Amino acid sequence: MRLICTVKVDASRMCPGAIRTGIQRPRASTLSFGRRPNHKDEICLLLQSAQDTKGMRYNVVGNIVHIFTKFINEGKCTIRLKEPAHDLIIQADALLLKSFLRVIKLAFVKNSFEPVLKVPVLNEKYFRPKVQTKCFVTTNAEYPTLQGFPRTTQHLSIVDLQKKSFDRQILRLNQLRSLDLSKNCIRSLPVELGSLPNLAELCLAENQLGKSPPKSWAWLNGHAIKKNLITLDLGRNELRWIPPYIGKLIALRTLSLNHNLLSSLPFNIGFLSSLRFFSLQENLLDMLPGSVQRLHLETIDVSGNTFNPQGFEGCKIDPYKLDVPDLVEIAAKAVLRSRLRYGPETIPRGLVKYLDEALYCECGEACFNYHLRSIIMFDLRAIAEKCVLSMDPRIPLRCIFCSERCRYRRL
Repeated sequence: MRLICTVKVDASRMCPGAIRTGIQRPRASTLSFGRRPNHKDEICLLLQSAQDTKGMRYNVVGNIVHIFTKFINEGKCTIRLKEPAHDLIIQADALLLKSFLRVIKLAFVKNSFEPVLKVPVLNEKYFRPKVQTKCFVTTNAEYPTLQGFPRTTQHLSIVDLQKKSFDRQILRLNQLRSLDLSKNCIRSLPVELGSLPNLAELCLAENQLGKSPPKSWAWLNGHAIKKNLITLDLGRNELRWIPPYIGKLIALRTLSLNHNLLSSLPFNIGFLSSLRFFSLQENLLDMLPGSVQRLHLETIDVSGNTFNPQGFEGCKIDPYKLDVPDLVEIAAKAVLRSRLRYGPETIPRGLVKYLDEALYCECGEACFNYHLRSIIMFDLRAIAEKCVLSMDPRIPLRCIFCSERCRYRRL
């Protein structure tokens, strides 16, 4: 029996002073179990890898000290051997690993010859495992409901299957880089999606995310996705609003919000410093937030919107006077200015929501209840090399100012 896995050999158990040098790096390996062809009573484990195709043999009967299975449901276990004094730290698919350990237990029974007869003959020829990195599911009949997706999957496509919910098996794919769930009926996504460590491309076009409650967008605030996500497609989702979490995707280069029902964008959208391709085609936008002036784009597409430049020539200032902020706002500004990490585990959820819904002045300062608003005309060609428009490139921007000084400096 063979197990395709990753194995780290720890030989430092008997030499405490060699902790650093006695541990081998994890290697993609083949771990085989069986009787040696010319030694009927000798049952062993054969560990092979691309670096060592001949492999290392470990006797099983009377030589296994213990098998640690505390994290077996995560696909991890450790086999401790007596001679040589090695610990085999194994990581593999959980179901396959459990089956492999059950077979080993046949030879683990002491004073019994029956297990030896059941153990298969060991095939010592090196088997080079085929690593599946791409998985495309095009029909419901192909969907791996029982066996799940290969843990080595890096590119997963589940398109046009009319799936109504997100498959939580996907959350186990720690090597996943690209996920395409377009043309389904998904309304919400789990918060754990934001913790996938390598996810860089996410396509959710033509779903029903516009019907999801605000709390179902918490995945956008995940620590991993904020650092790694490069491409995000939310087109054709009947979206009427976008959560402010989207302004925290610091690595985002391509953002598509085409064919939705958006009438406004979050004020912090202009803080996407890595953004280069921005598409807002066919929405209901009459203005853009003033922070877009901070963007440096290659392409912006705002065609098919309802921008109405008439009546906004020059600048329109709201007749609202700046008041003295309260202590809550002062403290919130200090938290955001210092870039302190916060969440429901450290502060009340009401304050988390308050901080997430901050507005931002042209100078970058956060604002809450006390701010000034103005509407100015802006030429999009100043921030993009290519503009796709269905009207004059000068469109109205709704600007936020934290003080009179910032407002008159800009105007």
